[in-house]
Amino acid sequence: MEPTCTKRYHILDFLRGLAVINMVIYHACYDLVMIFHVDWPFFYTQGAFYWQQMICISFICISGCVASFSNHLMKRGWIVFGAGMLMTVVTYFVIPSQIILFGVLSLLGSAMIITALIRPFLLKILPVIGLSGSILLFLLFRWVDMGKLSFFYLWEYELPVKLYQTHFLFFLGFPNKEFHSADYFPILPWVFLYLTGFYLAIMVRNYVERTKHDKLLSFRIRPINFLGRHTLLIYLIHQPAIYLLCNILQSHAILK
Repeated sequence: MEPTCTKRYHILDFLRGLAVINMVIYHACYDLVMIFHVDWPFFYTQGAFYWQQMICISFICISGCVASFSNHLMKRGWIVFGAGMLMTVVTYFVIPSQIILFGVLSLLGSAMIITALIRPFLLKILPVIGLSGSILLFLLFRWVDMGKLSFFYLWEYELPVKLYQTHFLFFLGFPNKEFHSADYFPILPWVFLYLTGFYLAIMVRNYVERTKHDKLLSFRIRPINFLGRHTLLIYLIHQPAIYLLCNILQSHAILK
């Protein structure tokens, strides 16, 4: 039976709100270092990389969770994908050095569309198998953009070089040597993380329906939940706002 959403699980908005706050802080730091040349060595460390990955992983996984409740996934997918295309056009004309080609919005929109198309098939798979398979496939394809399939340090397979010699397969995870994007999340491997969230939410919902232990799922802090309910709008406006603020600070010699 296809799951339907009969109530709002506020914990998802709360977690998404926390991710939004983290994202805005990270992007402010990114602009300061990469565009306005503020000297901050930490931003080039593994710690900063893990911070960025944590934000993205949380967004993608939570979006997958929400997909298991959505009754309008296809429509929302095209809206989010369109927003991703808008980011590409704006960055191309405004900051070409920081152009975004298939960033997180393009990924999320694509994942929503794909999930909407194959949802009947996905729901035929036992949630625990779907969850386990999605995690394994994510790990297997994690470094596909680096030219290989791998599983931790136990196994590795070099993919055919020809996959990375075209200009047209970057959206799948096969960028060529000239490819550059300030924000890059191809369908492989990230769609599998999205499906991890999809199946995780189904498992949690099934558990809640059996046990009636739903108190945690109703947790919320209203200001943070408000941000979580408006993530797309915040994503679209926060970078221009940060860039404008940094320009003002620089013009007043506050940024040097």
